[in-house]
Amino acid sequence: MSCKKLQEVTEALLGLYAPCFDIARPFAVGKVVYDAYAFCNVTSSRYVLVQKAELWRAYTFEHVFFREMDVFSGADLRGYERQLQEEIEPGFVRRGERYPQPDHMCTYITGIFICRGAVSGDVRRQIRRHRFHLNYRFALRGYCESRLLVFDLQEGRICGNRAAKPLVKEYRHMVGGQQQ
Repeated sequence: MSCKKLQEVTEALLGLYAPCFDIARPFAVGKVVYDAYAFCNVTSSRYVLVQKAELWRAYTFEHVFFREMDVFSGADLRGYERQLQEEIEPGFVRRGERYPQPDHMCTYITGIFICRGAVSGDVRRQIRRHRFHLNYRFALRGYCESRLLVFDLQEGRICGNRAAKPLVKEYRHMVGGQQQ
């Protein structure tokens, strides 16, 4: 199986996100610099007759972090999980507040790591077990969920956690069809 270049896969992914997402390149979160960051905000509402008579409103957000790497290891996964808990969720979802804004429905935090080298079987198992899910005020202020995708270009595989399963199916053509 031919190994595609990191930049080709990254550009193809960013091309998929570009129509609906705002993209920044490069993007720093704390001491970690990501190759790209994509952000999307969707607002849904329902009203009766006039917009001032609003019945409900819901905000949905997605933050996607792209990073090109030589090899994705267990230490990289633990570092990302720590950053997710200490910097990304408090800063991007709650914006330093105790809870997200009123009418917040859900926020997806997606980490996409594109690697030249093979991902070991042990690390693939850790990726599949990755779970980060927070409910705010018993889900009255919505929830936050992490999706994790790792592209293994050497083996032609995509590995993801349970929340990222639909994305793994959608992107498997980019690396030759296999999924884990």
